[in-house]
Amino acid sequence: MASLDLLTPMQLAACAHSLGWTTTPSMTVLRNGVNLTYRVSADDGIWYLRVVDPRWRPAATGVEEVAVVDALRRAGAPIVPFRTAGPVAVVASPLRWALCCAAAPGALSDPPAVADCIRLGSGLAHLHLAGDGVKASVRPAADGVPEDPVQAMAPYWDLWPEAPDLPTLVARLGQWCRDHPDDRGIIHGDAHNGNCAFADDSVTFFDTECVGWGPRSYDLAVVQTTWRRHLPHDADFAPRWQAFINGYANVRPLSAATLAAIPACVALRRLWLLLVAARMPWRYEPARFQALGVDACTVLAAAVANHPEKFG
Repeated sequence: MASLDLLTPMQLAACAHSLGWTTTPSMTVLRNGVNLTYRVSADDGIWYLRVVDPRWRPAATGVEEVAVVDALRRAGAPIVPFRTAGPVAVVASPLRWALCCAAAPGALSDPPAVADCIRLGSGLAHLHLAGDGVKASVRPAADGVPEDPVQAMAPYWDLWPEAPDLPTLVARLGQWCRDHPDDRGIIHGDAHNGNCAFADDSVTFFDTECVGWGPRSYDLAVVQTTWRRHLPHDADFAPRWQAFINGYANVRPLSAATLAAIPACVALRRLWLLLVAARMPWRYEPARFQALGVDACTVLAAAVANHPEKFG
């Protein structure tokens, strides 16, 4: 994937001023992927600045993200706060926008220790419980993929001529989204051990770009998908997954329907990763881009074949 242009010293200074710093703090590049992320070391603590290309997400989504996170925090969710009430403009070419959040207390756990898997499950359950108490209108999570994958992906079918079955497979997945009985509410949308920090017996979530309304099983599927990729051996995966499920269930009941929905939500997660590519095709080599569509078809077809009771 091609990298994003770094901000110039003048642009960093202007961004710092917009965020309320009178002098420019130390800003170092932490990650340059879908977004450009800086670690900010300031007199008032450590912060993280996420710079977003509007072709990936418009600034209005930043306003929505802050609103959902603020509502969750008021309800007691273990999640980091933002520095400002909305995005700030970043003068760059093309024009980009940014959000700045506080650093989460503690440290990452990668690969996660079994004890941290319990904490992750418990923390996610607390986030979901906090979401149960939020009554305001909330945007769909993960760019709408878990709620209506057909609508989310419809503008992009023509990008993958080598994956002609993609629309049909997504339509079957969309029918499942409309019909399945899993409980819904506010979800993190990208809740895995790389997006939370562990301190003593607590866990705090960050990287809330996908936060919104969706099936709770989607958050569980994100964890499973991430660990299956990085922990391919069952001897490593199974005890961590069971610890995570136990940690969640100790705080918030897990219904049989929610657990049964995880395989379909694994497919939805794979589709969301394809949406990332669809919105920024210029960042991929053409052959690699086509391979992403073909790979997604393979994953979706396997989900349909392995779970016919869900997809009809």
